[in-house]
Amino acid sequence: MRGVFVSSLKLAAFHAGFTWLTLRAFRTHFVCLATAASALVAVLPLVPVALVALPAVFELVLLRGAPVQGLALAALHLGAYYFGDDLIFREIEPTLPYLVGLGVFGGMYTFSSPLQGVLLGPMLLALLSVGYNLHREMY
Repeated sequence: MRGVFVSSLKLAAFHAGFTWLTLRAFRTHFVCLATAASALVAVLPLVPVALVALPAVFELVLLRGAPVQGLALAALHLGAYYFGDDLIFREIEPTLPYLVGLGVFGGMYTFSSPLQGVLLGPMLLALLSVGYNLHREMY
């Protein structure tokens, strides 16, 4: 269970830091808002984290007329989403990112408070795995 919470915090810190770094490097607007949104979306996976960079990509392409920079920013964020998340989720032994997302969504749907659901959903999912492993070892 601890691995789920630690990996969620690592994801939030990684994506927030990466978003802040790349948006500052490309000198886009609303860096702090995008950074906070990136950290929030990493913990509550309602949409892929790479979508947080879309307003900055549109700013670079449409307002500044720099399509190469916009594509580079989009590619960086897609790469961080695919490879960074996979590396962090590998630290949790018996689970997949899909299951963690199901735990978060199931918790948010089941419990009255979304924050309570985010915390208790993956915990209850991990308890199912623990119960299965105990049953397998006993019989």
